[in-house]
Amino acid sequence: LAAIGAWGIYEEMKLEDAFPRARYHAVQKRTPEVDQKYREAVYELMRRTGYGEDEINLSLTSVLRQMRGTPGFKGDYGTQLNVAKSIVMGSSVEARLKDGTSLHEAVSAIVKDAHLTGAYSPEAINKLMPVFAYLSMSNDQRLSQMVNAQSYAIPILSSGLNMDPLDVALAGTVLSTGGAANTKSGTWLRSLFQRSLDPKN
Repeated sequence: LAAIGAWGIYEEMKLEDAFPRARYHAVQKRTPEVDQKYREAVYELMRRTGYGEDEINLSLTSVLRQMRGTPGFKGDYGTQLNVAKSIVMGSSVEARLKDGTSLHEAVSAIVKDAHLTGAYSPEAINKLMPVFAYLSMSNDQRLSQMVNAQSYAIPILSSGLNMDPLDVALAGTVLSTGGAANTKSGTWLRSLFQRSLDPKN
């Protein structure tokens, strides 16, 4: 019993160590209510994903840090945590399905994809996740490679040609599975549409 009690105290100390980082990234004041919301988010994600406290803490604070200042991360802490929980939940599925993928790697890739596609609300994240999972399962590249390839095409094609970012991502995956390795799929896709609009071509 003493060992169990000591382990519980140790785990609680690690959780409390994450409180200041979470508050800082979310621009929140130190209050018992703010820290309790974070604690509840960690326990919920541990229960729903099966990952341990260390992995959830790392992933949750990573999302709060990388999404800081975006439209869905201004003001209410509960809203910020809901967005972060949606990302970590989706990332946990991705990490389980794709061999050799850690939870933290999946989180980083999905956050980058959220920035590329402008997905900053729980609803937008939940719409992005099944598409991202489908593309990932169809692509042998690591998640970081896949997202890097998308970054060559999505920004210019979505802003310049008003194309749906998810359609651009799908087209890039088709090229990748066809043999366009590394970032070439994104580069080729961008060049294809740029050349098609060039009156000289």
